[in-house]
Amino acid sequence: MDVFTQILKELECDYATNVHLSKTSDPKNDFIEIDALVKKNDHQIVYFENKTTLSKFNIDDTICKIEKFHSFLLDAYPDLTFEYIIISPYCDETIKESYWYFAKNGYEAREDIKHYTYNFVIPLAKFDNISLRCIVEPEYEKMKTLINSIIR
Repeated sequence: MDVFTQILKELECDYATNVHLSKTSDPKNDFIEIDALVKKNDHQIVYFENKTTLSKFNIDDTICKIEKFHSFLLDAYPDLTFEYIIISPYCDETIKESYWYFAKNGYEAREDIKHYTYNFVIPLAKFDNISLRCIVEPEYEKMKTLINSIIR
């Protein structure tokens, strides 16, 4: 079991991991694979994408996945609301190089750890009021507290 799934289990929330959605009954035609869907207390759904190391490349890939998924959702379920999050314990320098405009206010260098933490939002230009929240938190308990605050 990965760290993220362990946290969800400890938080005793309603969740599904490794969700494969298809537009047909053939699993070979997967429309999208989602790392985790979590039902919040207010019945909103949180879409989590988990990465070991947050980078420009997996943010870009996740934005493409979300745009595809959200476009499909809007057509089929216009009243369903989702919150989109990519979460990781680590990051690389491509965050500063490519997403600093968004990340600069959600950036923290801690003396007790050699990795940076981030918590920033990238608005998705394709949709009104839809964004991707990017979180980097290397400490297990702090990540657990953060996820709990998101889903409660």
